[in-house]
Amino acid sequence: MRIAIEAKFKGWGGMYFSWLVKLQNGCIRRIRLMNYYNYLRYIIAVSVQYMLYLYSSFNRKGVYMAGKVLVAYYSYSGNTKSVAEKIPSIVGGELSEIKTVQKYPANYNEVINLAKKEKAENYKPQLVEMPDISAYDKIYLGSPVWWYTFATPIKSFLAGADFSGKVIIPFCTHGGGGAAETFSDIKNFCPDSVVKTGYAIYERSVKPSEMENWINGEA
Repeated sequence: MRIAIEAKFKGWGGMYFSWLVKLQNGCIRRIRLMNYYNYLRYIIAVSVQYMLYLYSSFNRKGVYMAGKVLVAYYSYSGNTKSVAEKIPSIVGGELSEIKTVQKYPANYNEVINLAKKEKAENYKPQLVEMPDISAYDKIYLGSPVWWYTFATPIKSFLAGADFSGKVIIPFCTHGGGGAAETFSDIKNFCPDSVVKTGYAIYERSVKPSEMENWINGEA
């Protein structure tokens, strides 16, 4: 009888021990499974964030754009403004008009003479507001052509901030004389920036397909 009881006890002990082993192994597997799922959730979260980053980095035409975009311009007659307003519809980004505190004369001949004087004196007119460019990596910069170069308000804009390392993509409007020294002068004025190929437009006669080819080539 005693032998039978001891044998039965040993059998229960063996079953209990076996159950503990199974429980331990199950817990280990469960912990491993939980770690696996946590790792999987982490991978999914990172992947989603990366996909959102890529999505935000493409413009509306599906062209990859690295970093934030600013479209800054000065416009006297409205020609440069007309061109500048078309760019965000292609690349996205933010539009910023450069304005001077002292407005230029409405008379064309007067403004031409004043622009010549300002160029000779290396004058930089005071701006109403200088946008914070620190958050932008790429800047489309528009100006009318005044005396074979960019307008003096653009000079104030370029002198008013640190453009080191920024990508500048210039464009200009003209009355028939072309860009002249506009783009090369911007490059010389910003030696620490990456100045891309410029786009010159006669008055406001911009061709959408031509503009898209220029933007896509410099994106």
